[in-house]
Amino acid sequence: MLVLKLLLIILGMFSYMYNVKFQSSPEGKDERGIIIQSKTNSYTLGAFYISISILIVLNLLNLVDTNALPSLLLYFFISISILSSLISLVYRRKV
Repeated sequence: MLVLKLLLIILGMFSYMYNVKFQSSPEGKDERGIIIQSKTNSYTLGAFYISISILIVLNLLNLVDTNALPSLLLYFFISISILSSLISLVYRRKV
């Protein structure tokens, strides 16, 4: 299980570096890059709000322990970072 956690964290770091590299590149600063960034931010913020809402509801229904919430939030945050890099990659190839 520790190996999977480390793999998720490392993958999250690489996806964050990909996003930063794209945002600072000339392609990311032109009009098309700004559109890609705004779409990516819209999707990832929506996914983050939905995941937080689901965690709150599961906690209120006593299905998730309160002590597990910080680690679950961390995993959601890392997963959304990976999702944002995948969305950026798809839009870069598509548009």
